Amino acid sequence: MLTLLEQIDKGTLWHAAGGIHPPQSKSASNTTPISKIALAKQYYVPLPQVGENAILVVKVGDYVLKGQVLTHGNGAFYLPVHAPTSGTITQIAAHPSNHASALPLLTCTIEADGKDLCLIMRHKRLQNSIIRPFYR
Repeated sequence: MLTLLEQIDKGTLWHAAGGIHPPQSKSASNTTPISKIALAKQYYVPLPQVGENAILVVKVGDYVLKGQVLTHGNGAFYLPVHAPTSGTITQIAAHPSNHASALPLLTCTIEADGKDLCLIMRHKRLQNSIIRPFYR
């Protein structure tokens, strides 16, 4: 009798007959060149941790750059929220979430300026420890 690892390696542990076999219709995608998609006019950025582990550091009317931090917090479970593109914050309000329940969630609306300007990190300690190793 085979061990569990041997069965996984052989591919016999979860064998199921049938499956999905879609037709090979690649001609629509492999005959045209890859192109860039245009930026959206508005971005809805959910802010799920604001109020619990984080505070919002921007306000309506602020101009933000791509990558700019929108929230600040501390704790083991805090994850910062960053702007997806450059533009102006037009609204901070509750919007239906992307969860199956569609419960309202605090959301930051960014009106894109179409420039997609990025924030450049200038802190020496961060550049040496985080950014530079990725470029070696």
